[in-house]
Amino acid sequence: MEFGLNSSWSQFISNPSSLLNNVFDKNASNAEAFSNPIMFHFALKEELRKCLEADVTRLLTIPSLNACENVESIPNRSIVRFRCMIQDMFDPEIAVVSAKQIGESGNECFKYSLYSDTLDDCNSIDISENNKMIDRFKFYCTKIPGENDWVQLSDCENEMQCSVNDSKRRLESPNDSMKKLKTENDISPEEPTSNVEPNKADHSQDSVEMPYAVVKCYESLSQSVKLNDKIEVIGVFDLNGEINAEDVETASDQLLTQLTLGEGSNAKPRKSMPIIHAITVNRLNHNNPLLTNEIWENLSKSKQFFIKTKKELKALLSKALFGDDLAAEYLILALISKVCNRRDVIAIGSLPINFCNLTSLQTNPDYLKRLFSLLSSFTTNSHYLNLTLQNLNNNQLIPKKDYEENKLSSTILQISSDTLLFVDETKMTPGQLSNAGLNNFSAVKDIVHKQQINYDFGFQRIPFDTDANVVVFSERSSLLSIDCKVSLQFAEAMANVFDVINDYLSDSLLRDIRIYLTLCKHVEYELSKEMQTFVEHDLVSIMNEASQSSAKLSIDDLHLLMTLSRLFATSEGESSCSVASWKNVKQLEQSRRSRL
Repeated sequence: MEFGLNSSWSQFISNPSSLLNNVFDKNASNAEAFSNPIMFHFALKEELRKCLEADVTRLLTIPSLNACENVESIPNRSIVRFRCMIQDMFDPEIAVVSAKQIGESGNECFKYSLYSDTLDDCNSIDISENNKMIDRFKFYCTKIPGENDWVQLSDCENEMQCSVNDSKRRLESPNDSMKKLKTENDISPEEPTSNVEPNKADHSQDSVEMPYAVVKCYESLSQSVKLNDKIEVIGVFDLNGEINAEDVETASDQLLTQLTLGEGSNAKPRKSMPIIHAITVNRLNHNNPLLTNEIWENLSKSKQFFIKTKKELKALLSKALFGDDLAAEYLILALISKVCNRRDVIAIGSLPINFCNLTSLQTNPDYLKRLFSLLSSFTTNSHYLNLTLQNLNNNQLIPKKDYEENKLSSTILQISSDTLLFVDETKMTPGQLSNAGLNNFSAVKDIVHKQQINYDFGFQRIPFDTDANVVVFSERSSLLSIDCKVSLQFAEAMANVFDVINDYLSDSLLRDIRIYLTLCKHVEYELSKEMQTFVEHDLVSIMNEASQSSAKLSIDDLHLLMTLSRLFATSEGESSCSVASWKNVKQLEQSRRSRL
């Protein structure tokens, strides 16, 4: 069974129904295909996979929903791709995918309805239990929350270079350099400021800035994807796929609509809900468009690239942190931290850091917003959380199930992995937290300590794992009780520091930093047996010295040492901790603790 994608790629992109219908018509009398219509889906999926493997540039010729200013500009029933996060998961719906059709002469043939919500020529369809129905799985997907502008600009540039039909889609080319940093006025609506509104981060279908779609899958993905995962979908775009039940006229249409849209649904489908009938759904390890497979192969083993880029990044961050090299080192380690394992409530690999001693901010109230903008220009996803008494008491930070709308109301704390959660605690004032405020504060604290958040489903709270890079800035020790605290030391003046950094950043350096931060998270790391023995003996010595000197040393401190050693090694492109790296980490910790 072949669809001819290699020879008719452009036709497949613009009008996939024509190729599908050709194959369907050839199997109009195929009883085997009628009894197992899902075979068409797996055949098309495999052929598409082979086409993309044979020519990787073909992926960029598929129009991207992320780069589109208006979904209505995308031709209906064309092929699209969508880089997104699974924001909600619905119960499966029952869909008719093959049915018997009675011709004018009374002859019987088979009709197929893959990648569509309706069957053609409904009046001639034999509505019977002989028709084949499947469970079709539905996800509500949005643009990855907090995805920074440069990610989308890179996606636009790639697509404009490889577009096969520019007349169908008009993309605005960025006029400014990619290296331009956000200023205070450039902070996007997704990034809450001191006047954040309740449910500001709710990614609803009314949002112009947040692309969204219902993704319908023809195979179960329960073992490969979960809520909040980043995925890339390729499928048939259908802007008018769902209609309201009251608009259906005939009894046969009503039955087909019930079977197609799903039985037992609590909420009526909305008109013009963008739908993607998925052909392929791939879980993304990252959403950095600069880190292609070719670059991965070239740089992942290049220790020189890691060392050189880290040196440049450390110099920039040190400049931004008042000339504090130690703080810059710890900030790099926080940015590349990643949960690598979980044991009970311990997220191994996570490194939340509290940067304190920011009392001088009274003379520069915009400093943290400018710092956040700088970090956002390096990272793929970021959120600015202004932790104030008012925001905690008045906002809904915990994702909550809305049973009337039958959807999960998203908040700023519903984030995908690899998201920088930048917490500003400098504006916290004395006062009393309400019950809502206490719940919100506990949710933030759970992310910091457990990399987990409990979603509110009304009758119960269900925990969901997170994997955020948490950095907290405060005047004194954070209220979130973070073990790794770095007290900033002011070695340099901070006047116009971000303008100086912006002028220094070249496009090539900025590109290297963006690739470096993502690469570090995916360096394969394993502690050798020799180093395990060395570290074990050294930890025993450290504990003995601490007991003799009456110094406070806990299990958490030892765990922090192990986490830092892993991150320090991967920050320099090493797949295992060396003796030199271990000694460097011990020196870092000694310097950090001496400031407290």
